[in-house]
Parts: sequence; C-alpha cells; structure tokens
Amino acid sequence: YFPESFDVVHCRCITTGIIDYRALLEQIYAVLRPGGVLLTVDCDMLVYSEKQEPIPALNEDEEGFTWMNKILVTAYEGISARNPNANAYLQTSKWLKEMEEAGCQWAERGEKAVWVPLGTWPEELNKEPVNRREYLAAELMRDDFYRMGATVRPVLLMSGHFEETVDRWIRMQEAEVRDLSAKMYVK
Repeated sequence: YFPESFDVVHCRCITTGIIDYRALLEQIYAVLRPGGVLLTVDCDMLVYSEKQEPIPALNEDEEGFTWMNKILVTAYEGISARNPNANAYLQTSKWLKEMEEAGCQWAERGEKAVWVPLGTWPEELNKEPVNRREYLAAELMRDDFYRMGATVRPVLLMSGHFEETVDRWIRMQEAEVRDLSAKMYVK
C-alpha cells in the first residue's frame, strides 16, 4: 500500500498467525495518514472463572475442568508450536512505546481489558433495566465460542490428536457453552 493511504487500520484476532507482529505495526504506521487510527483487538486464548481468574489447565476428572479451556489450551499449544510469536499481542503496548521513542508520533495510545461473559449467566445481565449492549455482547461471545472447537479443529488434528478424540472434545465443549454449564469470562 502507498504511504499515508488509510485513516483507520483495524486488526482483530490476527496475532496468532503473524510471524513478525512488530514489523506489521511498523508497516501499519507507514500506511496511516496523520491522525489515523490503529485499532487492534485480541484475546489471550484463555477463559476465566466467575471471579475473573484464569481457569487452569486441568484433567477431565479434576474439579473446575472445562471443555472450553481444554480446547483453547490444546489449540494454543498447537499454534505456538508452529508460530513461537503467537502471543505477540502481549508486547503490542511496549512496541508502540518503543516506536514512539524512535520517532513514530502516535497522538495517543492506550490499552483496555474488556471482560465479556460467555453467555448471559451473570445476574446483573438479567435484572431490569437490562443493559442491552452488555447482554448482546455476552450472547455474541457465546455464539463465537460455541463455534471455537470447530474453528480450531484443524490445529488440534495437525497437533497429532486423534480425530475421534477431537470430535468428542468439540461435542462436549459445544454442549458446555450451549447449556452454560460452566460460567466463564473472556477478556
């Protein structure tokens, strides 16, 4: 692309597939017009408990085990084996600051963690008056994560897991999300 040719660049959930994310940020800066906006959104491929604490990787027979977490942890291991920079999003703020110190003038930069429940299980989403945005965000996230197992199925298979095992995990994960049997957040 030509330099200074975009007003907005939006990157959503791409870091796991980018080998050199810092170089991408530098390219984005070059194509943004003065005053342009970079909006990058990513998640950490973790699910969190009702208390917004990371759910640890557990075995199926251990208390607190979730199929969603099993799918995400196993998929992340497979992705990381192919791309050691899969967690580059953790460095984004640091790299933007370093770029600024090297002469890239961002008008402002910031970071915000947003907690979204997988489904409308939190009590406050079911009280009147309903916060329509939060309610819809929770339902949309539930829909997205319902499909997560099928989305990462190729990664799970390429990582050496048997097809029957992967398909069982996905069925269990879909049921868990559909039935809201595990109360989870993502951020």
